[in-house]
Amino acid sequence: MLAELRRLVGIGAALLALAFAQSARADAQQVATAEGVRCSVAYHGAELLHHGYFPIDVEMLNTGDRAVTVDFKAQQQWQVEDEVTKRLRLEPGEQVAFEPLLRARTNSVNTYAVTFEVNGESQYFAVGPSEWSGGFEVPVLFASRSPVEAGAVERWASTWTDRGTGDFRFAAVRFPELSKLWAAYTSYEWVVLSLEQGLPDAAALDAIFAWVRTGGRLLVIAPNPRAALESRPQDAKWLSPDYAVRESQPERFAAYHCGYGTITLFSAQGWGFEEMESVDGYQPAALSAVDYWSGRSWTPGSDSHAQSGMESVTPLLGGFGELPLRGLMVLLVVFALVMGPVNFWWVKRSRKPMLLLVTLPGISVVTSICLVLFGVFSQGLDLKVSTRSFTFLDQSAHQATTAEVRRIFAGSSPGAGMRPEAGTTVFPDVGSWSSDFRGTNLFTQDLTDGRLLGGDYLPVREPVVQLILSDRPTRLRLDVTERAGEVEVANAFDGPIERLLLRDSSGAFHQLNGALAAGESRRLVGGASVRDEFDWSVVMRDFWDTRGAGAPELPAGAYLAVLQTADLRDDCGVEVNEVSAQHVVFGVYAEGAER
Repeated sequence: MLAELRRLVGIGAALLALAFAQSARADAQQVATAEGVRCSVAYHGAELLHHGYFPIDVEMLNTGDRAVTVDFKAQQQWQVEDEVTKRLRLEPGEQVAFEPLLRARTNSVNTYAVTFEVNGESQYFAVGPSEWSGGFEVPVLFASRSPVEAGAVERWASTWTDRGTGDFRFAAVRFPELSKLWAAYTSYEWVVLSLEQGLPDAAALDAIFAWVRTGGRLLVIAPNPRAALESRPQDAKWLSPDYAVRESQPERFAAYHCGYGTITLFSAQGWGFEEMESVDGYQPAALSAVDYWSGRSWTPGSDSHAQSGMESVTPLLGGFGELPLRGLMVLLVVFALVMGPVNFWWVKRSRKPMLLLVTLPGISVVTSICLVLFGVFSQGLDLKVSTRSFTFLDQSAHQATTAEVRRIFAGSSPGAGMRPEAGTTVFPDVGSWSSDFRGTNLFTQDLTDGRLLGGDYLPVREPVVQLILSDRPTRLRLDVTERAGEVEVANAFDGPIERLLLRDSSGAFHQLNGALAAGESRRLVGGASVRDEFDWSVVMRDFWDTRGAGAPELPAGAYLAVLQTADLRDDCGVEVNEVSAQHVVFGVYAEGAER
């Protein structure tokens, strides 16, 4: 009891220190010692975030002469509760560093109470964004090798905001502070990289480009931004006319699709906001001049906008988990008849009125059991899912970026919880919880052995909607052979291909007649009407729009395939029963298309 009281007092003191004193800067490292373990924590980022995940830097050093067990916990209890835990055993002199990702929520102060506990002794910190997250703020992260000059952040934020396109909130960090986890950037609308003094660490840049592929928007500023990216051919190859969104002034300003996101190049010195003002048609909220959906369709939880791609796809999912009302009504009517007229007629006929003391509770118990069984068996005990997934597959890099929106219902306990693979991030749809102020929902992450998501990430007998983004390596592919205007394909996916539209390297369209089983090969059918005959409703504006005009288009050397099975998604360690599904692959198989 005393230990619990000390814990509550410590957490309260940490939060009060932030709320009233705000003595620590956002980028300052906070350090304390518990039972010989030196614990430090730091946050490098914007003071206002309202969606996605953000990282904190955690370090622990055992300065003692014996091994100890450290329990780390980061907790947020405003409206809904988030809890991130990790247990570590430190040998004498051992140092451990890790970067947990904490969930940012709207209409909240996203400050977490961080606890280190060693042998009953605890240290507490208040870490994370300190401003109230509400309204239409647009978080932007700016990164450079050298420190940002005084006042530059304020000038840029003012320049962008004065255009009437939103309230922009900038955070400036140096390259060493950039996260190496792509999900750490999902709390930002834009990431701006100043590359005039070189590139950041390769691992951090890999994470940023993975974030772009999952729907992020990157602005690269340098005297020659295209040349600055030449050392990364796996990313620079998308800076071609085939993937252009805008190239009206390619030597100064150009934007390109990369996966679901966009890369914008701007030739300038330093921050370049003054030069950017002179660009024809410049709009700070949409530097890439992308149609609304193509730049944002899978940006998770973007509460600064009235509608997100996740919300637009959700109504297309099949419903389940609801009780059949007609059956329930029949059961209740039967109960009323048996409990009332039938029961009293039978007691009266038996001339034993005292039987009512037995029949009334007996009928109630039997009916209650029937109602429970009716609900259980009508909804089922398995884990049902209604899903739509879309995968951007870069076959030359063996990289698959999958966006899946699914409605999921667990009829019984799914076990310990969800275990996403490396490169996968789960975003729960908590829009319904953000306004009820009940504070009864708990989202847990246990980082002790990998990553285990529990609590209301997957509740029992309550249908929920999830957005799952993954960026992972894969060897699954469509093998394409082009010969004298003819195209032959071989299905190297795990399951059948239901439909296929392919545009070869010369720009001609070809389609598949009938389904193609895994391992089979077939020659495609070409023709002038092939493109118009394809059912483009499987793509929609939500997924891909290469010209920003609301009409999807395939670049040369690419294909669209509708798969019968979910070959490229991550089920996060739980076995699901697909009630309804659609799995689409946007594959790129050739580079340097002929024009």
